[in-house]
Amino acid sequence: MGFSRGNSTWHQQCIGMGDLTLDLLNGLKRTKTVFKDAIHALGMAFTLLSISRLDKANHKGIFHKQMCTIKNSKGRTISTTPHSEGLYHIITSNQASNGQHANTVIEKIDINKAHRKFGHISSAAIKHVVSKGFITGINLDESSKPEFCEACTKAKSAHQPFPKESHTRAEKYSDHVHWDLWGPASVKSINSHHYVAARIDDATWETMLYFQENKGKC
Repeated sequence: MGFSRGNSTWHQQCIGMGDLTLDLLNGLKRTKTVFKDAIHALGMAFTLLSISRLDKANHKGIFHKQMCTIKNSKGRTISTTPHSEGLYHIITSNQASNGQHANTVIEKIDINKAHRKFGHISSAAIKHVVSKGFITGINLDESSKPEFCEACTKAKSAHQPFPKESHTRAEKYSDHVHWDLWGPASVKSINSHHYVAARIDDATWETMLYFQENKGKC
């Protein structure tokens, strides 16, 4: 059995072939999955899945935002695995419970990178889910400190409510003008107009109406 990556090619000796049953971690759930005709190669440190074999079995692999989601032929998600060091590592329930991660590469990231990867949740929430084992495959750098997040600041920012009425008035004609657009009318006017634009001068309250065929001419 041969493998290629870039300009490098290496070979592994296969000692057997058969069905392999794994309890795949899928978030907080476990999915028992049987892989048909799995090849047993002693020299391989990783459990590799063939995308072409998944496709032939009417399964689907979706790669998005450094995560790989595997769905079975009925469209049900059976595994969600994170990206690390160029690979998507499948972790079984036995590995998670016994701490046997010899065949996975654990990615060490700081709290700020984890904050962005996990949807900008709080630092305390990140430390909790990692320490409880709800998220596996990463090694959180506990010494890293949270930094200012511009995206979170903008998302949480709020403006003061607009007043129901203004307490200031313009002093001169046309210093401050209000425009409003109404339409479309269900019935056309005599001149085939559907919209009305209203111009109101703030100082004199002079109101002028402009009939328009469409919004583009307003």
